[in-house]
Amino acid sequence: MILPYRHFPRRLQGFSLLELSIVLAIIALVTAMAVNSGIGIVSSSRQIATAQKMAIIDQALMKFRATYDRIPCPADTTQSPTSSTYGTEVTGTFPASLCSGANFTANKSLYSGMSSAVGIAVAEGSVPTATLNLPSDLMYDGWGNRIRYAVDASMTVAGAFTNTQIGALCGAITVYDMNFITGGSSASTPRSTGAIYILISHGPNGHGAYTRFGGSTPINNGSVNLAEQVNCHCNSSGTSQGYPYSPGTLPTAITTPSYVQADPSVDTANYLDNFDDIVSYKERWQMQSSWDNTGTVCPAIYVVDSGNNRVEKFDVNGNYLNNFNDSGGFSTPWGMASSSDGNLWVADSGNNRITEFDNTGAAVNNFSGNNYFGSAGAGTGHFSSPEGIAFDSSGNIWVVDHGNNRLQEFNSSGTYLLSIPSAGTSTGYANGLFDGPTTIAFSAEGNFWVTDYSNNRIEEFNASGAWLQTIPAACANTAIPACAASATAGKFSGPKGLSIDSSGNIWVVESTGARVQEFDKNGVYLGTFGASGTATGQFTTPYNTAFDVSRNIWVADYGNNRIQKLSPGGGTWIQSVPSSGVTSSATVGKFNAPTTVYFAR
Repeated sequence: MILPYRHFPRRLQGFSLLELSIVLAIIALVTAMAVNSGIGIVSSSRQIATAQKMAIIDQALMKFRATYDRIPCPADTTQSPTSSTYGTEVTGTFPASLCSGANFTANKSLYSGMSSAVGIAVAEGSVPTATLNLPSDLMYDGWGNRIRYAVDASMTVAGAFTNTQIGALCGAITVYDMNFITGGSSASTPRSTGAIYILISHGPNGHGAYTRFGGSTPINNGSVNLAEQVNCHCNSSGTSQGYPYSPGTLPTAITTPSYVQADPSVDTANYLDNFDDIVSYKERWQMQSSWDNTGTVCPAIYVVDSGNNRVEKFDVNGNYLNNFNDSGGFSTPWGMASSSDGNLWVADSGNNRITEFDNTGAAVNNFSGNNYFGSAGAGTGHFSSPEGIAFDSSGNIWVVDHGNNRLQEFNSSGTYLLSIPSAGTSTGYANGLFDGPTTIAFSAEGNFWVTDYSNNRIEEFNASGAWLQTIPAACANTAIPACAASATAGKFSGPKGLSIDSSGNIWVVESTGARVQEFDKNGVYLGTFGASGTATGQFTTPYNTAFDVSRNIWVADYGNNRIQKLSPGGGTWIQSVPSSGVTSSATVGKFNAPTTVYFAR
């Protein structure tokens, strides 16, 4: 059973009308699934009750996070309801034995990329209703069995959301779909590799669930469904197999704390092969009170793999996760941005349109049944090879209409608002005009900068689109032709990419010059890194750059078919993705002419 976890309430207390409508939508979804699956009315009502309880638990966890800047450890599953500590989170010392009293724990040694190989990564037990100030009935699903609650132990430390930097994993819990169990084409592509908590009801058959009365023996319903066995860490006899548990017939071994979220299944030939678990989870970004660059969010790295007409997704260490492309087919995709709801937008340059996806890569059809707006042309609302895109503080999207030598602004519904310059698509070198613009980036003040590629300069505008300044300053002269390409520090040779760091400094990627230069917001030159070549720390026609939460710099090394990570300031090379070679490849995790590297939640 899939609950719409990405749309669970984010208010910190109480239920708004919107949140109540979401709960009603969950109920409607569960009811429809029950009918479609042939589940009886009584069972359906219990599914609805379970969905309601999970929504309330989600809300309580959010309120707890807002109050204590963390989420709680699990409660002891084996305790009797008469215990004085019933429903209270288990204890443990930080960092070695945090949540050590949980019924199931996984050690950090499972995660080679983590800074510490000691201590607990994930703890699992029951919902800590007493700690969350909830009635104890919220510990049980609609069938009276305990709801499982597993949590990334690092998020149970005081100040976790404000002070804890992300590590090799944003969250320590992996969530698969049924393809992992059946060995389908998406078997190795999880729904999430970074969940911070998960809630599980073992559904109508209750296989592997613990009853409300306590005890160490789970329910044995003889289920042979492998997904259910993963969720209960038990075999078909209900016997615990430890945590994490991988049934021997799975196509891929499970070596980290993992669960399965899927639609209910009905196997009329073998009832014991049904899947009826109800599962919901959240990633770290879904519980943040704000999204910033201080390490308090859980971003992923997206790379626009232009030559392969796809977008690839990696974790913060550069490990490949998955990829997506437009159902109609990308044609030389170029730039990328994310809106405040977490959706991803791609400038589909060859198709002269802007496309929208959710953060799993699924199309978001907000434009008359399509997931895109725009078409080829020079009129307003049309494009000629759009490249850069960015969102302003009002949620409007700005598109760098490269072939038309202009910027265009649209609202989130794709409605045209304005152009800069306001008329014409001819090249120009006067202030506020362009010759092949490529990238746009907004500053904290709401101003924006644009790379004016063929004029070898970048230009700054205020939020209303009025020209403010140019770098180099000598290029801000309407009486002279475009600035010539130059290898001199503070000047440019083919500026292609542009980004602004958390200090407000501007980083410009020179495609022809094969280097990255830094300036302050007043245009004062600060430094340079990079050189032409194929060695690490060198570039061949680099196109764009981005910053991770540790202020490391990632560069889309277009001509070398890789992205490179360098230390803050670009001083030291850290890694390349892929790790070997600069040859183009269609293999997942590799690239053919990557144009953009982008961090999004």
